[in-house]
Amino acid sequence: MPFQAVPAGISPDGTKLYVDFYKGNNLDDLVLELSENGPPQFRDRAVIKSSEGKGLENHPKDPSNSYLSFMSFRVDEKTYHLKFTAPCT
Repeated sequence: MPFQAVPAGISPDGTKLYVDFYKGNNLDDLVLELSENGPPQFRDRAVIKSSEGKGLENHPKDPSNSYLSFMSFRVDEKTYHLKFTAPCT
């Protein structure tokens, strides 16, 4: 994932992940779209249809990764749980 980035949303079909940029870069209106079957693309933040992601506090811990994080996103009738390494800020 890009430097200091966190997940921002999931596409309605569950095939794309939208990632925020570090807040100090003045890119607040953009997200990076990541897809298994296509190149990364910049998108307008308005494409995100999912609700705000929620950080999950009670998750498995990894002693070798202090920044292991989980988020949950709800899109239509589906819930997606994401595992990622959070930025160390």
